[in-house]
Amino acid sequence: WFREKGFKSQLYMNFGELNHWNFVVLLAFSYDPIPCAASQTVHAKLHTSTLYYQCSAARRIQLTPGRDRTTAMRPHATGVEKATAPYGSWESPISAAAVSSAGKTVEGLAVAGDGRLLWVETRPEEGGRAVLVKEGAGADGRGLDVTPQEFAVRSLAQEYGGGAFAVQGDVVVFSNYSDQRLYKQTIGDNSPLPLTPDYGGSVVRYADGVFDPHFSRYVTVMEGDWYSIYSMSMVLSIFF
Repeated sequence: WFREKGFKSQLYMNFGELNHWNFVVLLAFSYDPIPCAASQTVHAKLHTSTLYYQCSAARRIQLTPGRDRTTAMRPHATGVEKATAPYGSWESPISAAAVSSAGKTVEGLAVAGDGRLLWVETRPEEGGRAVLVKEGAGADGRGLDVTPQEFAVRSLAQEYGGGAFAVQGDVVVFSNYSDQRLYKQTIGDNSPLPLTPDYGGSVVRYADGVFDPHFSRYVTVMEGDWYSIYSMSMVLSIFF
């Protein structure tokens, strides 16, 4: 199109914005400059993404191909009757569950006593429940859920959580999401045993625990809101 109009053009791309390509087109009038008055401007026509070279009130030259941006961006909407609905109440074929189902995450890798990996898997289809999974331990060779259905492995320490479990051999200690208590569980046994008191909620939280086999204890960071609105953190040792 530019060649047919007698223009030289160069295209520059700017990748500075995520998911957007910004294009800068440099137009050079080749050979025969456009005769215009002293007052000359270049402007874009609304809804068409078209540049014009405005020489005067009566003289305007089109510089870029015309395109109706309103229909080009939504070709599927052509011929479809529009409906008006209150903000936030319109129906969509794309549900929140469909969008979040692609957001499964894996974190907190560790190695069990038999050399198989353990990890925490967050599952949007289960309301964001975090489950401890063991590599290739299922009957069909797939990962085996270590965490019983009524538990979820997640710490709320420092609000962000992290370090919600540790493993030694076939024994794991994890922070349960609902009550933030620490539980001890043998892999394959669906009856975790509580190691810390029940404070009636997330008043006390635990994170980044490690096993200390030399003294048969579990050492962890404990954060609590006992005496004030400010959280206090300390190191806690739990002897088995």
